[in-house]
Amino acid sequence: MEFQECFSLLASRPAHAHEHCEEEKHAEDKPQDVNAVEHEETVVSEELEDLTLLSTRELVRTFHGLQETRVQIYADFRQGFQVHQKTEQFPAFCSGITERFSAVSERINQVEKHLRDKKQQVIADFIRKIQLEEKEKLLLVGCMATVMMLFCY
Repeated sequence: MEFQECFSLLASRPAHAHEHCEEEKHAEDKPQDVNAVEHEETVVSEELEDLTLLSTRELVRTFHGLQETRVQIYADFRQGFQVHQKTEQFPAFCSGITERFSAVSERINQVEKHLRDKKQQVIADFIRKIQLEEKEKLLLVGCMATVMMLFCY
């Protein structure tokens, strides 16, 4: 991502976009082994579950679990970025992170679709909004990583 594109994205955001987040407490990131395979097992096990058989409550729980997986991927990225950025493994590391984010996002889109099929429009609309915010967050994280690589190292 180009620096100007990142800057434009930041400049277009309203100043008050996330005021509600300031009052929330966020969990500390626990250090994780960036080479661990646990993340793949989580996404794969969730993919095996047939969403059509789940109730609305179970779909929401599935979404929550996928969001927790997404948080872990961000933690793995932060840690792995420091470890791998100046190594030959960096492109493969980034590719793996991208695949994990993509798998989680795809699965959440499936949950959203099934909620719409069950006429749970309000919940599905919240999930859609979260997905859009997560997409923007991922772009910003990518931007920050690019800036760090260009100017800090």
